[in-house]
Amino acid sequence: TKAGSADSLDKELEAIDRETRRYEFRRHLRGFTISQTAVPKSSDGFHLEVAGREQLAGHDVIVVVYRQAKLSRAGRSNLPVPKQWQDVPQLPRGRLWLDADTYQLRRSEWELVVAAAPEVYVLTHALQDYGPSRFGILVPERIVFEWRQPFARLKNGQAAFGMSERTTFTYGAFKRFDVATEETLKK
Repeated sequence: TKAGSADSLDKELEAIDRETRRYEFRRHLRGFTISQTAVPKSSDGFHLEVAGREQLAGHDVIVVVYRQAKLSRAGRSNLPVPKQWQDVPQLPRGRLWLDADTYQLRRSEWELVVAAAPEVYVLTHALQDYGPSRFGILVPERIVFEWRQPFARLKNGQAAFGMSERTTFTYGAFKRFDVATEETLKK
């Protein structure tokens, strides 16, 4: 009702977003169904490397490994980290499995890590698997997000991390919907 009576598109979207968040607990994920992982650019501070070839679901794939070597844009996550790591950069890294024939994305793995020497700790992990569709493109089959939090300090001073939450999206067949409209102008 609030969205329908909003006096602008921005206020309508804010109302829809606010209502959506009421039913989510701690994490808010959206846009991953239609937004595949983009290949990072070295100009954004990423190091890219072809790691080789593999077989994935019966297809030859090229594996590309990437990691952000330095922060190039402002922004930090709001994930909990131990106090001594508050100023340590949280950097993304991951792997992409590209179809060797079509270069379509077949799998994507993404992590947000904190590099607290000498260890690297994974704060968030995402795995996205794509499969064929009747539309001639690869579409999501499964997307899994995991969040990890420090839960203990070991005697050697290192933190022990454990999975705190997991969200899994599983997709069925994608369908195309037809939409038609008519407009009649009266004089």
